[in-house]
Amino acid sequence: MNLGFQEVVLIIIIFLVLFGPDKIPEFARSMGKIYRELTSAMREVEETIKKEIKDEGTGAGDSGADKES
Repeated sequence: MNLGFQEVVLIIIIFLVLFGPDKIPEFARSMGKIYRELTSAMREVEETIKKEIKDEGTGAGDSGADKES
């Protein structure tokens, strides 16, 4: 996605009209908080997946209850 200068200016003007200059900082803080929470959740999911893959590779996750005798 390649935005030029004119597109960026248009987006800023639309934000100013929709939210007003007083709400922009609050909106930016909210977006930053959402971004931090999203990246934290993604990191947690990634670590869980890596741990599961590692456990499956070593056989540490096997309890023996799933196996048919």
